[in-house]
Amino acid sequence: GIWRFFLSGGICAAFSHAVVVPLDVIKTRLQFEPVTDGNSIGAVGIVKRIVKEEGAGMLLKGFGPTLTGYFVQGSLKYGFYDIFKRFLRPLLESSYHLDLDTIQGKLILFAMAGIMADSIGSVALSPFEAARIRLVANPTFAKGVISTMSKISDEEGVQVLFNGLPSILCRQLPFTSVQLSSFEIVTTVVYCRMFDSG
Repeated sequence: GIWRFFLSGGICAAFSHAVVVPLDVIKTRLQFEPVTDGNSIGAVGIVKRIVKEEGAGMLLKGFGPTLTGYFVQGSLKYGFYDIFKRFLRPLLESSYHLDLDTIQGKLILFAMAGIMADSIGSVALSPFEAARIRLVANPTFAKGVISTMSKISDEEGVQVLFNGLPSILCRQLPFTSVQLSSFEIVTTVVYCRMFDSG
């Protein structure tokens, strides 16, 4: 059924983002690192400082919000992508007379479905990203995903959890439209060639 798209999308997105948590920690620390005399200590310097001052475990800070947030985001993105493709197909054909047998028609369908689906996923991801960034920037702020989101919400207002949404959308929507359109076209070509060659 359709739930397999939600589940598999969530598992894959959570795994692919959780694997690079240490890189995200380094990147976030570099963004918050004060530049003195026009110089930054760089990625290697950040890693050395983190390991020396906070322990190697700090490189996994934000793992919980990343794993949880991208599971939710991936579930919604891939699950709704399939739903929106089914919903948009007759709408684009009948109301807009779009020929979905052409590559242009297919690309429009895939891009629109991807953008709609990832918009939902990105809204759900935003509070988790706010929690991740807060935990990496200030490791003593709170313990865990829910307590971090709750503390941010209580002290600064719920809207703060969504302050990063515009940048998430600017990053995710173009990526998703290209990612899913490319996937659809490449798999169609590969499957056609596999079955044509016997």
